[in-house]
Amino acid sequence: MLLDPILTTTLPAHLTAWCGLDAFIHAFEAATNRNTHRGAQFYAHEALRLLTASLETAVRDPGNLQARADVLLGSCYAGIAIDNCGTAVAHNISHALAGLASVHHGLATVLGFETTLGWLVDVDTADLNAAARACGLPGASDLPAFVSRLMDRCGVVRALPTGFEAFGAADLAAEMRAQENQPMRRSTIRPIGDADIDRFAASIMALPKTL
Repeated sequence: MLLDPILTTTLPAHLTAWCGLDAFIHAFEAATNRNTHRGAQFYAHEALRLLTASLETAVRDPGNLQARADVLLGSCYAGIAIDNCGTAVAHNISHALAGLASVHHGLATVLGFETTLGWLVDVDTADLNAAARACGLPGASDLPAFVSRLMDRCGVVRALPTGFEAFGAADLAAEMRAQENQPMRRSTIRPIGDADIDRFAASIMALPKTL
């Protein structure tokens, strides 16, 4: 495996942000879902620390090789974590969006993450709090505001591609319920009811379709 930050310096800022936040969510979901364990959390928590500290700099200053190296290493560690534990609700949404129209996976995932995070942290588990502390936060209840601010600082636009104009909330909800997306639904630490799916789908599909 080659992790060379020099190869990433010409990546546009929005792609750096989308990919880096996707890695952050990989680490977070692996560290907090029903399948998590201490071995995966060893990598996931270090990934969260690296990405929290370095992603904004990597987006704003693409020539900063230390920041980009830390983002790459964090992404690698997050990948190890999800190989062990899989993902959760944010990826259920992102995979469902991709079943409707063309969308960058990182963007779709971070939109799903922001939409569901406040709901998720209400369960206030030890794993959620440990992940929050890996981000430098006191506890899980601080995560939603922290993630939204990080998205703002990284320049993430809350919008979907124009190809989604043909679809509505019911279409996305149907994809979220599709058989291939159920493992991510089941692994989420808080049970996801059909009413939750409908609410999340409505929030996502209410976003502007301007990209």
